[in-house]
Amino acid sequence: SFVLLEGVIFFLNQKITEELFDLIAQVQTSGSYFGSVSFLDSIEETPCFQRLIAFAEQELILEGKFEYHTLPNSFYSSLPDYELVTHEDYVSLSKQYSQENPIEDGTQILNEQLYVLKKK
Repeated sequence: SFVLLEGVIFFLNQKITEELFDLIAQVQTSGSYFGSVSFLDSIEETPCFQRLIAFAEQELILEGKFEYHTLPNSFYSSLPDYELVTHEDYVSLSKQYSQENPIEDGTQILNEQLYVLKKK
């Protein structure tokens, strides 16, 4: 099987994220793949991300502050039920697939991290 989490983790807290990953590990069989997309903490300082948060707080959150979620690379590499097969980001992928026009500055985009895991 293949599971893809894209545009989800950002809206969850750490506890729910861990529970979701545990649930997916329970239903997947050995050799199955799991794709996940998330942000690193370092993106918080970029103007593009700050605009995203401002938009979310203005348009999506009725009261209070938007509590988003980022994940470090170590979260993926330390999952007990999975092996990290690959980790890329938009900048590295643009150099592979858009060689004539690669992204040079990852701070000018929402540079998501892309992970592929294989169930042990």
